[in-house]
Amino acid sequence: MTKNDHLKIIHVCQYYNEGYGYQENLLPRYQAKLGHKVMVITSDRMSYFSGGKDPKIVGSGEFEDNGIRILRLPIKTELKGRFVVFNNLYDILKREKPDYIFHHGLISPSIKTVCKYKKKNPSTFLVADNHADLDNSARNPLWRLSYYRIYSTFRLKKCINYIDLVFGVTPARCYFAENELGIPHDLIRLLPVGADEFTVKEHLEKKDFLDNNYNNINNKLKVVTGGKWSEGKGLKELISAVQDLNVELQIFGKLDDSYTKNIIEQAPNNVTFLGWQDRIGTLRLLASADVAVWPKLHTTLVEDAIATKTPLILRYQGNTSHHIRENGVYLFTGTSIEIRQILDILSNSENLINKMKENSKKQLDLLSYKRIAKESIEYYYDKSAKTTHEVFMNDPLCNPSNRDFHKLS
Repeated sequence: MTKNDHLKIIHVCQYYNEGYGYQENLLPRYQAKLGHKVMVITSDRMSYFSGGKDPKIVGSGEFEDNGIRILRLPIKTELKGRFVVFNNLYDILKREKPDYIFHHGLISPSIKTVCKYKKKNPSTFLVADNHADLDNSARNPLWRLSYYRIYSTFRLKKCINYIDLVFGVTPARCYFAENELGIPHDLIRLLPVGADEFTVKEHLEKKDFLDNNYNNINNKLKVVTGGKWSEGKGLKELISAVQDLNVELQIFGKLDDSYTKNIIEQAPNNVTFLGWQDRIGTLRLLASADVAVWPKLHTTLVEDAIATKTPLILRYQGNTSHHIRENGVYLFTGTSIEIRQILDILSNSENLINKMKENSKKQLDLLSYKRIAKESIEYYYDKSAKTTHEVFMNDPLCNPSNRDFHKLS
């Protein structure tokens, strides 16, 4: 096929949350914007974290989300929150005859199914991505050894000859694929979770929003953070850091335990909790902020902040090592003292904030889903590393030998 041809692309993911801003929602949408015919095959349920302790089962069948065809299949069984065993996935692939299969994740049973299809249809381009790292999947040394280095690596050896490329969605997850799962180095490319610039332009870059943007209306530094809050995610340190500063801190999201609820109840007057926000509400809060802060862990809200060109304060680690290039500040301890020192400086330096905002445009250019989707298609024609991989994987900040790169928060 030539680069002017439109591909038939199928994404296979274990769970799908309709209307969310995750990679499995947005990458297919941006590929479709490039003119390709895109379909997502998934299970009959949403992720566990979207429905509490139990999955939200929405049933099988076909529907559209953001103009993308979504096919939900019934399942035989599942390992709670990790993967499902699909019914009839192979038959659906035979019926649809994709040019390109994008399998989300490396260790679910469906990787064997797509490799079986690739074996019988060698012209199909098959990629898999990796979202696992030492923070979210292998904190326990025994589990890391038994499940990843032994069991999963053994299973993947039977599949690797049929996989064209493996995409790590952060630098740390590139190295995890190689070091913990045994994926050959020359098969791994960085294809990051991207920034959703189209949604920002559609909903935020309008006169009514810009007219009502209240940045610095009270001459305070407006700081925003959000997510699913529980003990250990840095909320206590952040709230302590802003006490008596010329800062307005807005927190949104969900409080998952009594610990964080108690912290919010005792917060000072310059802290406001706004509760759970839908996607557009989230983007509006980020866009109206001077700076967005996450003191401990990576979250996909970081990419949303990049989409709104909002400066960042992030804890340095392998999953955030590609996010800040003069568009913010890294934390190296995450203590309230460190956060406070940075916010105090920023609250007294409008010029510094403006420089960070200007540099945020450059980060958006590198991490936009528009670029990421384009590169995902370019790999179909040429498997050599593309711009995003070359820029970040050769950057000293993304070197895995750096202190704290693999630090477990």
